[in-house]
Amino acid sequence: MILWICTIMNYQINDEYDCGFPGDQFQDLMCISTVELFGYVAGGFLYESFATRRARKLFLVSYGLCLFGACGVLLNNPEEQPILDMTMDYLVKFAIAMAFQGVYLSNDLFPIVFASTTFGVSAMMGSASAALSVFVIYDFETQWPWLLFIALTFVGIVCCLLLKEQ
Repeated sequence: MILWICTIMNYQINDEYDCGFPGDQFQDLMCISTVELFGYVAGGFLYESFATRRARKLFLVSYGLCLFGACGVLLNNPEEQPILDMTMDYLVKFAIAMAFQGVYLSNDLFPIVFASTTFGVSAMMGSASAALSVFVIYDFETQWPWLLFIALTFVGIVCCLLLKEQ
């Protein structure tokens, strides 16, 4: 459930970040959609390629990429290097899409008797975190959203390391 909350909130935080894509809003949205589509597909392939502990490995890879990209966005000055800022933001979009795909593919984390109930509770808590993230994303004048993103990524990594898979 904590992984679900971290993934949804990070997805919302990153979704509202404007990286200064050169072009109009339609071209930006098409590029974002393409990057996320490749993230979903890569997440599925990566999940299937692991023989054991699939969910743990997928979450560790995706959260590791999220951490790298978020640190790049946070430490970069977008006025001086806009292409680097855009690249790091799209890397984060790709990685968080992989983690989002992992949330749905890792249904086997729950015992089969409780699978539908725990999946529903996790979805409910994820929706609550999405609602709470609205208060965070409108503060992009500061570095607070990306610091929260990095903190949630660390929480997700710790949860991955403690994850018990069947």
